[in-house]
Amino acid sequence: MNLEKVVAKDLGEVLKLIKEEFSNIAMEKADLQEKIGSESFMLFKVQEKEKIVGFIEVELLSDEIARINALIVEKKHREKGLGKELMEKTIEKLKEHKVRMISILVREDNLKAKQLYDELGFEFVSSEEDFQNNAVIEQMQLELDGDRPSYVS
Repeated sequence: MNLEKVVAKDLGEVLKLIKEEFSNIAMEKADLQEKIGSESFMLFKVQEKEKIVGFIEVELLSDEIARINALIVEKKHREKGLGKELMEKTIEKLKEHKVRMISILVREDNLKAKQLYDELGFEFVSSEEDFQNNAVIEQMQLELDGDRPSYVS
């Protein structure tokens, strides 16, 4: 799998993935265009036969801290390890940028995502009520250890 940066011609496909997964989020192409032009965001895609089937958005909160804002794999491509590969390759990219800690928010009831993050070494930090969406959101984080992430033994 090749992890490639999202470019302007990808915005329609990426926006479609975001809206299918997060129907409550108001996002437009202009928002994504701004992010791909920003040094504070990293947007990566994975393609199969020229079609984007996975996407990850990372926000660099500081020189050493990043937050994964979205990890989306198209429904028919799930259960194939693409999410894990996207995460692992993104973690490697973040290490190259000298990031020391990665944070991610996940719904409490998203058990498959939480299992993946656990496998990668993310640890539970806190939870809070999301009254607007009637959900509990958990924050998890991964401390990067020198040359390798803590999930590598």
